[in-house]
Amino acid sequence: MAENEIQQRRLPAFGDAPAEPVEDSYAVVPYFGTDIRVLDDGEVLLIDLEEFLSAASTIEQDDAAALGLVHSFLRRFVHPDDFRLFWNLVRKNRQNLDQQMSFAKWVVEEMSGHPTPLLSDSSGGQQETGRSSGDDLSSRAIARLEEQGRPDLALAVIHAQESRQSAATG
Repeated sequence: MAENEIQQRRLPAFGDAPAEPVEDSYAVVPYFGTDIRVLDDGEVLLIDLEEFLSAASTIEQDDAAALGLVHSFLRRFVHPDDFRLFWNLVRKNRQNLDQQMSFAKWVVEEMSGHPTPLLSDSSGGQQETGRSSGDDLSSRAIARLEEQGRPDLALAVIHAQESRQSAATG
């Protein structure tokens, strides 16, 4: 070994590669009378939701970047061959940002099998959220989102947390 070379520690591999590549599977959902294929994998949807929530927590609700973020999230779970048709239906039926997110939330609930409470704009006021024991990352994220006036995103974090717990015990 040369004098200037640094010996790097190498850790063992984490996780085994699947024997065959795993391809996404899709389910069909009628959307304004037209069949649209959506991702049929609750775990992948929850991973995408986690990424979306992480990015959304840094954006104000009225920030123009929220539009692109929602569009990007929808693009992840609508089948690539159906997205243009889906987006034409969004446009034709004048689906605003909240309605688009309601659709996305509904798909995640259906695919993961874990319904969540109503969105904040459907409730009589800000909903209380349960805190997990300890000051973990999720409870801090929930508190931060509620302080930012985003109880809808806080509920999505709770939903993702409950889904992970349910998967771990079931």
